Amino acid sequence: MKRAVIAGAASLMAALTAGCAEPPVKPIPEAVRRSVTAASADVSGSKNSDTSKLGASGTDEGGRLGALQGAAMGANSGSLLGMLVLMPVGAAVGGAKGAAEARPAEIVDETRSNLRLALQDTDFTELLRRRLATSKAAGATDFSTVTSGSASAPLATSAGTPVGHVIALEYRLQLYSEYLVNPLIGVYVQVTAQVQSPDRRQLLHSATWSYCSERTEFVQAAANNAALFRAQINQAATILGEAIPHDLYVSRQPRTLKAKQLNAPASVYIACMDFSDLPSRTGEQPFIPASPTAIPLAPAAQSQSTPTPVVVPTPVAAVAPTPVAAVAPAPGGVDGTWQMDIQVSSTFCLSQSTSVTFANRTAEGPWGKLQVAPGGELSGWMKLKPLATGSIDYLVNVSGRLENGSMAGSLSGRCSGTFTMRKP
Repeated sequence: MKRAVIAGAASLMAALTAGCAEPPVKPIPEAVRRSVTAASADVSGSKNSDTSKLGASGTDEGGRLGALQGAAMGANSGSLLGMLVLMPVGAAVGGAKGAAEARPAEIVDETRSNLRLALQDTDFTELLRRRLATSKAAGATDFSTVTSGSASAPLATSAGTPVGHVIALEYRLQLYSEYLVNPLIGVYVQVTAQVQSPDRRQLLHSATWSYCSERTEFVQAAANNAALFRAQINQAATILGEAIPHDLYVSRQPRTLKAKQLNAPASVYIACMDFSDLPSRTGEQPFIPASPTAIPLAPAAQSQSTPTPVVVPTPVAAVAPTPVAAVAPAPGGVDGTWQMDIQVSSTFCLSQSTSVTFANRTAEGPWGKLQVAPGGELSGWMKLKPLATGSIDYLVNVSGRLENGSMAGSLSGRCSGTFTMRKP
């Protein structure tokens, strides 16, 4: 496993640094897309829901994983003598700290179960399909005809307009993590698009997007039936649902990979993309202040224990999607002033209340930007006040839903939590 991770990291860095490397996402060439007024797409994919080895369950497992981490730190000392001297010392210190910081077995078992069910229960195929179908980023190209299932894209829109492109979208979804004992976890999604001629006989263009959410301490991410982790999956669908048609049919610039280094002794990297330039700014990343250099098995108060290798996403059998009927709220049910009450569960931001005014389903101001899709899905970003006086406001991602005259959802990023919105 470790060899595979290191080899994958080396291949990634080689691809990123090669002068002739093609960016993974480029706009469709102008000559190919110039006359295309409508495109259809189908969505299929797979999820890896194996969380059975995530984190340390009890002191015995914590000691074993901590010793592995300590020994790995010694092995990377840079010299043979240093390795021989530091490996046993690192294993002893890491084992003691790992045993002390490991969560009780019943908490870890529940955490693993909640995260596994979140991955299994979430119909990402339908989430991405709905986001793509309601995206308006394609401009002059109608991108609203999106179906679930491989090779199911129709050759005409619902209005009967023939499509110029048929796009096959295939995704891989799983969590990724760093540290072993009390890992920080996030959502990883890779989506590949094959743009084909209407008869599906000619491949005209291809692109691959890689999305990585912010990482959260695994027990916190799994709390309340994994509410935060589920919100991060929904946010992934929101961002990718806007980025795919935008990058193919609107943008004139490629979207390239950036190597994100995880805090691991072997300098493990994972390939992610920056989506902060999307028109809706939904992909804006939360501001995270600089932190001191990480040491092995940091105190539990910082929720950082032992580094863990990044697992390369492994395709699993696709889960059959269950279509969800979206009921569009009346515009009058969205527009107007709402009272938003925010409850923050992290120790970085203040819980707060604010007034938010929507016009044409969009609310925007110095505090952030929120949008409500026709199906009732709420997405966007906000600034939250920090606990520390004089600190910079934190940016957080917001996702939720309008139901029965009220909105509710989750905040993700540096300041995680929940919110409710009602009209006064």
